[in-house]
Amino acid sequence: MHIGPQALIWFGISAGATAFAMSALWRRFVKKDPQAIRSGAGFILFVVCLLLFAVGGLLAGIVNIRTAGGS
Repeated sequence: MHIGPQALIWFGISAGATAFAMSALWRRFVKKDPQAIRSGAGFILFVVCLLLFAVGGLLAGIVNIRTAGGS
């Protein structure tokens, strides 16, 4: 199994989206940033979209490895 550059890019995008979502959740629920709390449910919707994007990036990287694009 060979991980090509395109798969690495997908994994990097997935990791970045996950890190950004976790940081946003930290601001909202642990740090209790007033701006994050004031934004209401839109903030949580943004985090959910980021996590879905991260899962999609992870799946795209795995598919890229399993197909001819990964070699």
